[in-house]
Amino acid sequence: MPADAERKKGNYLKPIYLIGAYGLKYAPRLSTHLSLPVLRARKEKDSVPFSPLEKPFRECRAALITTGGVHLKNQVPFDTASWQGDPTYREITSSVAASDLEIHHGHYDQGYAERDIDVLFPLDRLRELVGVGVLGSLARSHFGFMGFVMDHDELESRYAPEVAGKLLRDGVDLVILTPG
Repeated sequence: MPADAERKKGNYLKPIYLIGAYGLKYAPRLSTHLSLPVLRARKEKDSVPFSPLEKPFRECRAALITTGGVHLKNQVPFDTASWQGDPTYREITSSVAASDLEIHHGHYDQGYAERDIDVLFPLDRLRELVGVGVLGSLARSHFGFMGFVMDHDELESRYAPEVAGKLLRDGVDLVILTPG
């Protein structure tokens, strides 16, 4: 049965769990595209039912998504001059060195994150968790958004579905959201 028909019947695609201090505030925009029942409930009812992770962390594939404006130094920076913000995202490879990352945001104090990118984008910490067997593996790619977006239409209709598709194709079980 096609995925859309399954969704309408309440049978969801493999869930991707989203964790983050403010993750549930922003996650409903992705939930439509990820088919997450927990986040769909949040969007529709403004409440989040308990939904346990169905396998141990040591078997999960994890990805990072940040709204803190993180991107590779060789990528086009986020548009911090636009009063409408920047709804685009930057794909960040899992093998990137912290020294190859930078931040363009402008709507929060970036001082701590500029001194230690792991404060905002804890890729090195996740690698350590994989190394000691606490976490199964890391996604091939992680994603940076600027987070300051006044008009969500393009974010919801174009960029969220693109990122969701990439996460699903990569077999991601768990997404860690970090706010900017």
